[in-house]
Amino acid sequence: MNLQGKLFASTFVEDVYKGTRNPKLFLARNAFQPESGEREWSQHGCNLADAVELASQYQHDNADDCYVTTHGYGFRGNRTTSSVNQLTGFYVDFDYYDTEYAHLSVTDLLDLVLSENPWLPEPTMVMSSGKGCWMFWKFQRVVHLTENTAQWNYLAQWQTSQTFLVSQLKKYGADPKCCDAARVVRLPETINSKNGRKAEAWETGTTYKFGDIKKAISTRYRELNPKQILLPDKAKSKRPNRKVSFLFNWYSLADKRMNDLKTLASLRGGRLSDHRRMAAWCYAVAATNYCRTEDSLRSEVSSFISNYMTEPEKNLKTINYESTVKRFNNHMELRLQGMTPKQIEAELGASNDMYTNSHNYIVNVLAITPAEQRKMKVIIGKAEKKIRDAKRKDKERREAGIPTRSEYDNERSRVKAESVSEALRLRASGLSVRQIGVTMGRGIGTIHRWLKEG
Repeated sequence: MNLQGKLFASTFVEDVYKGTRNPKLFLARNAFQPESGEREWSQHGCNLADAVELASQYQHDNADDCYVTTHGYGFRGNRTTSSVNQLTGFYVDFDYYDTEYAHLSVTDLLDLVLSENPWLPEPTMVMSSGKGCWMFWKFQRVVHLTENTAQWNYLAQWQTSQTFLVSQLKKYGADPKCCDAARVVRLPETINSKNGRKAEAWETGTTYKFGDIKKAISTRYRELNPKQILLPDKAKSKRPNRKVSFLFNWYSLADKRMNDLKTLASLRGGRLSDHRRMAAWCYAVAATNYCRTEDSLRSEVSSFISNYMTEPEKNLKTINYESTVKRFNNHMELRLQGMTPKQIEAELGASNDMYTNSHNYIVNVLAITPAEQRKMKVIIGKAEKKIRDAKRKDKERREAGIPTRSEYDNERSRVKAESVSEALRLRASGLSVRQIGVTMGRGIGTIHRWLKEG
């Protein structure tokens, strides 16, 4: 693979965000503080033009430990996974200095990864981060997460595919922390303070359709799991062994629960004033199946408290969900060892594994009314579930061509009216009741009744 041209920091940002719709993005630094003698993390969101200018300034100043996000955010959103509204590509962070491949150069590692994984397309960009490297697979068209595209659940598709992609490259030092869409990457042409080396990046110019990369990753998953598919098909398959992976189901359900809790706040006046502690806890439990790192989990919960609760500053300090974080870390530690959810549950037991809340439980503890449930996607009680099941089955019957009850009754009335009319006509022509019955294939009693009704 031929890598072409060095990408300076500003160009890197411009290239990553090419084709986006004026997103908010975040730049961050882990800057040394002379007063304390320690490094302090800081970040701020800005538009693309300001980000390019600031990235150029970091490069000019030889600044160290500078980072940038690679996906777009809404301007009201924080740097959380659920706030991402524009997807630019896939990426993998290789901390290969701790692996048997530590002696390889970045280009040699790239050649090795591609040669041993023929299912994997060559990356669009490669960056030497000072101690490891990043590989990026950029989309030809940015994936915009809007109300019109919500039905496809693209973010859950991205995170599912990203998680599996990283898992397949684990032997080369792929960092599981980069499974989150809100991950930051080191800026090229800035310094890594751990060794004083400057990060550098190159490109191949090859970009990909989101669907093509998903297909390559899904095909690899199917090779390893013949009885499952990684992501749901556009058209539902009737084959009984076409089960969607638990990875996608976890992300999708968690995403819908988190959005339902935000909807609940909106329905209650824009911010939750009651059941706040339990609402934050329910949100945290849902986020454990959505986030891949403790930092990402805490960011999600803090953002929910800040944007959807009254007295956010007080609640950020007083709402305690540390047991949820501890259980999440217990679970993720075993996940990184390759254990399945069932194996983890057996290993940790119910008292140490991640919490699981039923929809009925959430409805009860948050006192969600029937009217509020009608606005929810998944957090609904038994009564609302029965109503939706009935509507779904009725829709399926209509699509199968089965008439409604009123249509059925109308058809019966029409057929009967025609039969009565025919019986009266035959009687007027001089036929006896018995003869009419034989002609119409009906019993004498039925003919008598029809003639009486007519």
